[in-house]
Amino acid sequence: MTLLIMNDGGYGVMRGIQDKYFGGRQYYNELHTPDFTLLAQAIGLQAWSVERPRILTR
Repeated sequence: MTLLIMNDGGYGVMRGIQDKYFGGRQYYNELHTPDFTLLAQAIGLQAWSVERPRILTR
């Protein structure tokens, strides 16, 4: 099984709305998320972090 977590560190849709309607002022859309790679490895799973999508095209 492969699980892919895409983490933008916040609520991306809310960011877009706030950019459009509030001149880029950002409120309450940043999240402090765990390091999902370390979390998966801590429970014995193989896990990697990918910063650039090109890496996934193998």
